[in-house]
Amino acid sequence: MSTVNYLKGSNFINRYKIVGHLITETPLHIGSGGVTNRPGLTKKENEKEPVDISEVALDLQEKPCLPGSTLRGNIRSWLLQILRCVPKSWPESNETLAWEHDFENLVHYERYQQQGEQINFMKNSASVLERLFGTAFSASKIDVWDAPCITSGNQLTVPPELSHANQPPYWSSQRLTYVTQSVAIDPNTGAAADQKLYHFEVIPKGVMFKVTLVGQNLTDLELGMLLFGLEAFDSQIFPVTLGAMSNRGFGHFKWNLQEIYRLDLSNMRDWLKEAISANSAGYASLKPLGASKEALINNFKETFKNALEVQYEG
Repeated sequence: MSTVNYLKGSNFINRYKIVGHLITETPLHIGSGGVTNRPGLTKKENEKEPVDISEVALDLQEKPCLPGSTLRGNIRSWLLQILRCVPKSWPESNETLAWEHDFENLVHYERYQQQGEQINFMKNSASVLERLFGTAFSASKIDVWDAPCITSGNQLTVPPELSHANQPPYWSSQRLTYVTQSVAIDPNTGAAADQKLYHFEVIPKGVMFKVTLVGQNLTDLELGMLLFGLEAFDSQIFPVTLGAMSNRGFGHFKWNLQEIYRLDLSNMRDWLKEAISANSAGYASLKPLGASKEALINNFKETFKNALEVQYEG
């Protein structure tokens, strides 16, 4: 593939779709900002008044989901933390892996107020991370969809540690959550508020979510970086985590890559024929890499590894 740095809106080069599963390894709470209630869970001072419970992010069917913005932001943040220590320049190139520019100041420079200069900057001076995830100058080359839950309620049981009589779990087989509590924090002092608890929904271990990422005009290097970020969910040293209370061990996952689909100029004719005959276009009719998947994935990773080695040597 070409090493030219195409942007999302450049002439069509390729389109990718990555599908995988994230399975909770520890409890998870990604809040929606809303509250819910559970029958029988009331305030001690007024047993008729229900307790407000911080609810998890839900889809339209009231099943838990992983917001695409959360996935994208946490993967990007993890890559930045890992790669910002890499030297900032390559021999014979200004390209870098994860150097973040001060775009708040750059946008005030007169030359960068012109669209042509912005495009030139993104192609020739922005880092790989900035081109992949976007900046104030350019849209991200990848879109991360909300990840729906594909585990049904009858596939899970109430976590055994919550099943004893003195601590009712308030289990919901629809939402796949139970309720737990923690001490509220005083926003003024940063300390635990006296005699105040807050309740929140928790998704237990073993719940599976279907993750879909799509990308336009990705280079092998960019795809290798993205796969590296996804596999970081499995890291035993510094994993990508999601949601609240990661310092308490929440939000850990197991990542399983299912398939990579690709459309490029070599198979565009076949894609058009099938799209017309089957009345199906877009990402739905992309072809999987199939038997060549492992070799191509290894190539993407090797490209990324070589880029790291060159930067360190430089």
